[in-house]
Amino acid sequence: EALEWTNTWWEQAESEDLPRVLLIGDSISVGYHTAVQKELDGLYYVDRFSTSKFISDPFFRRELELYASEYTYRCIHFNHGLNGLDFPLEVYRDHYRRTLEMLLARCPRVILALSTPITEVDHPDVLSAELNPVVLARNEAVLRLAEEYRLPVNDLYEAVAGKPSIRKADGYHYTEDGAALQGKQVAQAVRKAAE
Repeated sequence: EALEWTNTWWEQAESEDLPRVLLIGDSISVGYHTAVQKELDGLYYVDRFSTSKFISDPFFRRELELYASEYTYRCIHFNHGLNGLDFPLEVYRDHYRRTLEMLLARCPRVILALSTPITEVDHPDVLSAELNPVVLARNEAVLRLAEEYRLPVNDLYEAVAGKPSIRKADGYHYTEDGAALQGKQVAQAVRKAAE
């Protein structure tokens, strides 16, 4: 990425009266975080670790390990696949597995989210011929890992596929309605996994 960033959020950082859940992702997770908080209000504190860094970046795992060690989490929702699109699938799969094993060592309830589609710029009704096949291949790798580790999958790809009215023109991001739709689905997956 030309510009790397990490954005974190601890909800009610000094409180321990509710269990915590952790959302891990990229800018898509930033978009749906508020909706998840609303859906889970009074049940869980919803923390978030979001970054532009690709999963093989050594700083990605080091930052995530530090962040995830601050609290004990009831459930972790892991959504990573739209950054570093030029990296080979094998690199993505290998580092995804390493990150997943680190997360499972901290919390046995991990949900694997499938990445959302990428569309052509200014054409939210047309899938990107160049980039969306990368997303599909990565999602297939995540499905195989979910089967191997017997983990639940949150299919955010299908949740938003074929709905151009909830997409922004940049090919990646979502309107407020799109973020709310994803947030409801993430919260539902978290509630089910965290019981």
